[in-house]
Amino acid sequence: MNSVVRGVILRGVPVSVCGMLGAGLLLTAAELPLPAYGICAALSLTAGCFFAGMEAGRRRRRNGLFCGLSAALLLTGLWYAAAWLLLHSAGLPAVLLAAVPCGMCGGVIGTGRRAPALHRRLHGAAGARERLRLRFRLLHLLYRPKKPKKKPSAQSRGKSEY
Repeated sequence: MNSVVRGVILRGVPVSVCGMLGAGLLLTAAELPLPAYGICAALSLTAGCFFAGMEAGRRRRRNGLFCGLSAALLLTGLWYAAAWLLLHSAGLPAVLLAAVPCGMCGGVIGTGRRAPALHRRLHGAAGARERLRLRFRLLHLLYRPKKPKKKPSAQSRGKSEY
C-alpha cells in the first residue's frame, strides 16, 4: 500500500493539478462554456490516475491491476473529498468509470518499467572501503589516459608515394 500512496503523491496529484490548471488557463482565455471545464477536469483526473497507477506498479513490480485500481480509487477519492469540502456538494463520480481503467492500464504498464534505484547506506569500515573503491572508479573514468593519435598516411593526405 505504501507504493500506491507514493505513486498518488509523487505522480498522480502533480499531473492532475498541472492538467487542471493548464486546462483552466486555456478555457478562460478561450471563453468557453462551463461544461467544458468539467470535461477538461475529467481528462486531467484520468491522466493523473494513469500516471499514479504507473508509478505504483513500477514501485511494486507486481500486481499491476491491483496497484492501478488502488491508485485510481485513492486519487479520485482525494479529489472528490476536496470538491466536497470546498463546494459542500459532489456529484456521483461518473469520472470513476474512465479513471479506474486508466489507472489499471498504468499499473500494468508500470510493472514492466525499471524500478527506482535503492540508496545503499554505507557505514563503518565496510562502508569506507566501498566509498574508496567508488571514488577510485570515478577518478579512473574521469582521468583515464588518452590514446595517442595516429599520424595521417600519405594516401589520406592526397599525395601518392611515387
